[in-house]
Formats: sequence, C-alpha cells, structure tokens
Amino acid sequence: ESADMVLLVFDGSQDLAEQDRRVSQELRAMGFGRKGNTQADDHETYGSGRPVIIVMNKSDCAQRLRSDEVRSMWPGAPLVTTSTRTGAGLSELEEAIAQLALGDSTLTGESVLITNARHQEALRRAAEHLEASLTTLAGGLPLDFISIDLHAAYTILGEITGETASEGLLERIFSEFCIGK
Repeated sequence: ESADMVLLVFDGSQDLAEQDRRVSQELRAMGFGRKGNTQADDHETYGSGRPVIIVMNKSDCAQRLRSDEVRSMWPGAPLVTTSTRTGAGLSELEEAIAQLALGDSTLTGESVLITNARHQEALRRAAEHLEASLTTLAGGLPLDFISIDLHAAYTILGEITGETASEGLLERIFSEFCIGK
C-alpha cells in the first residue's frame, strides 16, 4: 500500500485469470494507476498518480495473453515484455522504471540518488561529524579530537556498506528486508 510504484507482472503464456482482474482492482483501490486511467467496462477514474508498469513475462513461451487485453485494464501504463529465463526485455524494464522514478530528471556523471531512508539519515549524520571535524581542525585543537568525529563518520558510513554495522542495526535491516514489503 505504501509503494511508490508497482510492477504488475502477468504470465504471458497464460490467459488472463480472474485473479489478475482482482489484483488490478485492488491496486486501483489502493490508489495505483495514472489519473484518468479507466477500466474499459466501468468508466470510473482510478488512481492518485502512483505509477504502474505492466510486465508481460515469459516472452520465450507461446503467448496466450494479448497485450491489448492488458492495456484495456491499464490504459496509459507502460507495458514491457520480458523473459526472466533469457533476459529479454529486462533492459527495457529498467528504462521504464527509471523513467517513472526520475521523470524528466536524469542521473549523469557523478549524480547520486539515495532512495533508502536509513541511508539518507546515515549520510546526514556522517556529514555532521565531518563538519564537526573541520570545525575542530579550524579551531586548532589536537588531532586526537578531530579523529573522534572522523571515526564517528567512518562508523556511520560503514553502516551503509555493512563494514561497521552493529548487531542491532543488522537485526533492523533484516526485519525490514522482506519480499512483499
């Protein structure tokens, strides 16, 4: 329910199932789908603008699901055909995700996009310690004092990379890392 984007995966080798229709209805009820997207048979407008990317998987198999059938359920949603077995279409899927996530913005050169709130908070705390070490250095204090803030910044950055993560942090990470969250 709190996702910013949904990858709605259909099995292209199977006919559209009742469960597929039900999942689509539930996603619309949760606010997914572009404004103005309507289901062909009910003419209601769904969604608050949270995007959906339609993925028709198993393109390496005989196709029973028609793309126009899926498009009628999600008008305007990007549709990507993939095969996880062969890797076909995965780069197009990455592009579709990037386009919806970044919009007209692009990451080039040294640009960085931080999407994990825990990482953002850790980077903010590390930056505070680095600034404090610069203040200590400018104040002419002994290097021992500077090393305290430098070590704290190093430890915090290590939480992101896993090099200095505490047992409590590891438990928190693994409690949040769950398929379906």
